[in-house]
Amino acid sequence: MRRFTNSVLESNTINGAASNTKWLCDNPIHSDVEAKLRCLLVELGNADRILGIQVCAYKDGQVIIDTAAGVLGKDNPRPVQPDSLFPAFSVTKGVTAGMIHWLADKGKLNLDEKVANIWPEFGTNGKDQIKVHHILNHTSGLHNALADNTRNDPTLFCDWDECVKRIAEVAPETEPGRDQLYHYLSYGWLCGGIIEDVDVNTFLEKPTFVMAIGDIILSFKNQVNNEENNDEEDEDT
Repeated sequence: MRRFTNSVLESNTINGAASNTKWLCDNPIHSDVEAKLRCLLVELGNADRILGIQVCAYKDGQVIIDTAAGVLGKDNPRPVQPDSLFPAFSVTKGVTAGMIHWLADKGKLNLDEKVANIWPEFGTNGKDQIKVHHILNHTSGLHNALADNTRNDPTLFCDWDECVKRIAEVAPETEPGRDQLYHYLSYGWLCGGIIEDVDVNTFLEKPTFVMAIGDIILSFKNQVNNEENNDEEDEDT
């Protein structure tokens, strides 16, 4: 991977990159590597290989790359900024799994308990034998849950309740505990459905771990509110 990265950055990207300064976020360049990266991103953008992107890298505790380029989406032409929000997906697996382990540590659930005992709607279509630990270690057989639905309607991701409902309706592809298959898409809703049905109010106790999660949520809400306010200001002008 490093050889590939070096070969790309050392290639003649500066001479071949088309000029498109508006496509790149106008913020300071921190290093020669970042200058080369920006030229590469312009090339990829002009070739329609990138819609929007953020890249940030540290070396020895110092920022050496902090670049944003492109737009937020096919239906959202606003430019990507270094602090623009994107779905994190697998980054949240550790957070949601950690919340379940915290609940188990507090005696609110047992990792060997059947999910249907916690989340009754879940126990349909052959899922009645799936246990909490099967969800956590990717052996529930629900690795492809939601894949077809979200492929047909990507906006479904924005409807938490509908996603949880559809997760509860699907059938597993393998017996629980038999095969470990990475739950690339369904993990957050599986863990979230369990957490909601255990006792959401438990998190109001706000231990240090949950306070950290709360800060993430607050930051998210604050930024969304700021973006909405900016949009309203743009409409007023």
